[in-house]
Amino acid sequence: MDNNKSIYNVIKKSIEDYGQPIAINIHTDSSIDYNKKALVKYKNQAVQSNNMMIELQDEYLFIMLDKIKYDEYIYWNNAYYKVISIDNTIPNIYKVYCKFNNIIEEKVDKYTIILNDISLDVGSTIQLNPIYMKNGIEVKDVTCNYTIADSIIANCGENGLVNGIKEGSTTITINWEGITKTVHVNVKPTAQIDYKIDGIDKFKQKTQATFTINPMVDNSRLEIDPIDIQCDTVKVISQDNGTITLYGNPLYSDTEFTLYAYVGDKKVASKVIIVSKR
Repeated sequence: MDNNKSIYNVIKKSIEDYGQPIAINIHTDSSIDYNKKALVKYKNQAVQSNNMMIELQDEYLFIMLDKIKYDEYIYWNNAYYKVISIDNTIPNIYKVYCKFNNIIEEKVDKYTIILNDISLDVGSTIQLNPIYMKNGIEVKDVTCNYTIADSIIANCGENGLVNGIKEGSTTITINWEGITKTVHVNVKPTAQIDYKIDGIDKFKQKTQATFTINPMVDNSRLEIDPIDIQCDTVKVISQDNGTITLYGNPLYSDTEFTLYAYVGDKKVASKVIIVSKR
């Protein structure tokens, strides 16, 4: 008993003076806390292989005072080592054997790109908004590359803005942190709708006139060239989805201006209107 105590004291002193920082974790994805120390020794061990040949295998021996279990891992020198055997012959001293070929490397970061397939009309645009995930957490302000398979069908800018050029299908590949995500792009023919601006072509000064996009659709609007407003040709009384009411300001002579109709960002019609002095 006294001999074991002497051995324990010698090893304890050696670990305090020469021990290397280690961590003991249950899982290889646990946080690393170098709160323990161990003497680390390397040796070759003769092992009989499956073909009955004797060969040397690398093995590491960790001598520590901390209790360890077979389902735990030792983290040392930037790698995880799986426990193969434990010698606890001397009380409170643990000799832990780990084979070199059983090292479990540090966790590799997992990257994911989330984006659905897209569909757009010829002549229209759509902004790609991929979701970038690192180990299950969304990453913002990433730098990635977009590559389109067929630039005749559509093109894609560096910022992920896609333009529909010709009816057909193609793919866009996104590359980020060494991984890729491919999405299918379907470009449809533009719906042929003849829009027009309903309302009179001429109205008198000091009177009002109302104009409407026909057919009426959501996200539509009527606009005037800002220069016509700045020159006091007309004044906007009210403006709603696809409808605008104008007031003809007092004028020295008949003056014309152009009213433009938009659906979304696409100009679909225009109309020249005269404000009469008389």
